[in-house]
Amino acid sequence: MCIRDSLQAVVQKLTEDFETRLRTEMSSREALEARVQDLEAELQKSVDRIQELEACSAAFSHQVQENLVSRPELVSLLSERAPLKDLIELKDIACTKQQSEAALQHKAQLDVVEGLEVLVRDLEAKYQTLKSSSDQHEARLWARCTIQQVSELEATMADQIHAKASVSSLSEFVSEQSILNQAVMNELVVGRWIWNSHRTKAGGTVPWNVQTVSTRDDAFQWKKDSVKITAVQAGLYEICWGFFTKSRPSVQLLLNGQPCLASSANLHTHGTRASGVNHPAGNVTGHTVVDFLALPARAKLSVTFSGEGPTEGFLSLRKL
Repeated sequence: MCIRDSLQAVVQKLTEDFETRLRTEMSSREALEARVQDLEAELQKSVDRIQELEACSAAFSHQVQENLVSRPELVSLLSERAPLKDLIELKDIACTKQQSEAALQHKAQLDVVEGLEVLVRDLEAKYQTLKSSSDQHEARLWARCTIQQVSELEATMADQIHAKASVSSLSEFVSEQSILNQAVMNELVVGRWIWNSHRTKAGGTVPWNVQTVSTRDDAFQWKKDSVKITAVQAGLYEICWGFFTKSRPSVQLLLNGQPCLASSANLHTHGTRASGVNHPAGNVTGHTVVDFLALPARAKLSVTFSGEGPTEGFLSLRKL
């Protein structure tokens, strides 16, 4: 509503200014037209005066001719003066000069009138432009939302704002979510490595060729084909390994180079493998172990393997 009132005020102000200027220009035009009419009247009087003088001159010439006829002695007297023809020509020249001056004055007056007409046309064009702009502004104003529509929009926005969470509720939620995220992240400190080269290194140690999972780069340290995996942080860990081979292997876990956990040939913690059965897909069951370790900081873990090849295996660590 304020925008509409402001625009209407601006349009009204422009219209009033233009009307004032137009009235001023029209007044000037009327004054000039009156002046032109006065000049035309004076010009007409001058023309009438010239016609009277021409009539008088003609009458005078006629009288002179009559006197010359009636009084021959004047002929010899006039012969010593300028010829009558020259006098008449001089009179004609004077009359022509006066007519030329009058014509030039009339032309100047016509030029002034034409200039006024051009000025009036310019003013009319500017008025039409301002009127068109005013109509466009008015159309835009009418195209704006009504007060009722604005009120409805404000009510809708207020409902949406009330439906949102407050700053305190949002801060409390973010704090709780941060705690939850931290707890989940602590449970998701996982690393997993694969042995797929089928060959062991010196002492039967297993080289871990590929790292498949590492949720935190600062939790575990590993190099490609290295036999050692370093758990950086001290704490409780869940360890899981599995080896897929035809025969039952012997696997030993070393902590900082010393044995700490071993699985014998008869140990299989997740079910019993069917003996004497060769699956068409190959070694689909593995010899696996799941256990828990309390590791010191920067614990170095390695695995030794003894069994029939070709063999593949994996090792998984999860910090609890």
